[in-house]
Amino acid sequence: MSVSSFLEPGRVLIERAQRQLGHGDLEGAVESLRQALSEDPDHAGAHAFLALCLHDQKRLTAAEHEARLALQLEPELDLGHFALGIIALAKQDTRTAEQSFRRALEIDPEDLRNTLGLARAFLLRRDSARALEWVERALELDPESVECLVLKGTIHLERGEVDAARVLAEQALGLDAEDIDACVLLGNVLLIDGDIEQARQLGALALSRNPRNEGAVELLVRIRSRRQPLLRLWWPYAAWMQRRHQNIQILILVAAYVSLQAMNIAYRQGQVGASVFIVFLLWLGFCILTWVAPALIKRAVEKELRATDLKPEY
Repeated sequence: MSVSSFLEPGRVLIERAQRQLGHGDLEGAVESLRQALSEDPDHAGAHAFLALCLHDQKRLTAAEHEARLALQLEPELDLGHFALGIIALAKQDTRTAEQSFRRALEIDPEDLRNTLGLARAFLLRRDSARALEWVERALELDPESVECLVLKGTIHLERGEVDAARVLAEQALGLDAEDIDACVLLGNVLLIDGDIEQARQLGALALSRNPRNEGAVELLVRIRSRRQPLLRLWWPYAAWMQRRHQNIQILILVAAYVSLQAMNIAYRQGQVGASVFIVFLLWLGFCILTWVAPALIKRAVEKELRATDLKPEY
């Protein structure tokens, strides 16, 4: 699905935004789109395009606002539904994501990106069977889509089918040797196989091509966590929390805080013994680890980057 197909020809600022995005200048693209919308506030395609850029900047509230504005102006704009779908995925809202991708497919049943969007929504729900079903539909639309092959490989890796994931990662890299997500997928496969050095090279290479690639960061953190027990302890919790809806995350943290305070009060009043106090101390230590873990992750990624043979500017 091409963004340009939704935009009026001859609009210089929007076309400039497309060129800027193609060169990795996300901030410049956002600024150009805002200028375009200042001239034509009712341009639905520009609102949808801006929503995609804001999503890439992790500004999800602003991105959702732009996507909904686009759909208010043009309810049948499938780019608007796609934008709303990927924003919902980023917010762990699989229900809204599924609704948005299905609505877009009603408008254009053969749209590859929305078909893959549904697969990602089901994968986020841990429904790998339905995720594979939609990936297969996407591959019917484009059998040589690198994006489809990588997503299918990711699903197989989630299911523990490492050999199948390796085949798909190598097939994707055979079609596009510079694809970032394919490098990350193969890196994760190699890490499971114990080839840490090659996995590090692939992760660092992917991050050098796109510093915003979360998969590359996660791969490097997994590599470093094998040498740092505290980081290894915390990382599964962080990954698990990341897959939860934001409201669920808040409830978990509130419940943890309340239980911590209750345990502290009970201990001070002599209502609990030493064993419970030890549990309290362990929980307090885990909370401290959670507080300092982002700094540990940053240092871990920097160490992995320095351990590679990439150019100094990376």
